[in-house]
Amino acid sequence: MPTVAISLSFIYLLIYLSLALCSYEDELVWAALWLYEATGEARYLAEAGAFNQEFGLSSSRDEVSWDNKAIPVQVLLAKSAAANGALAAAKTYTQSVVSFCDYQAPGQCYTGKGGLCVLL
Repeated sequence: MPTVAISLSFIYLLIYLSLALCSYEDELVWAALWLYEATGEARYLAEAGAFNQEFGLSSSRDEVSWDNKAIPVQVLLAKSAAANGALAAAKTYTQSVVSFCDYQAPGQCYTGKGGLCVLL
């Protein structure tokens, strides 16, 4: 019987870890942004912005990976906001990206005239 209990505990641990490590929130925003890019339909951009705010993706600082697109989402949101004249929103999204870069490489970024951050 102890073997069954250990096996079930291990299965529960694996299920918990798979749910904790794989999130879908950034995927919804990512998909909406690319649908906006492909179609030009403003509703996709509005949904992306709403999802981004609802899921709190602008405060992500941990990584960029296949499973965490929070920072690339901020880049696309900034691009789309600036293209549509929403400069305040573009600045907010850009600041999230800058904060991420500062967190990952503190004090190692030189910002050129055009705003490009170059890691030293």
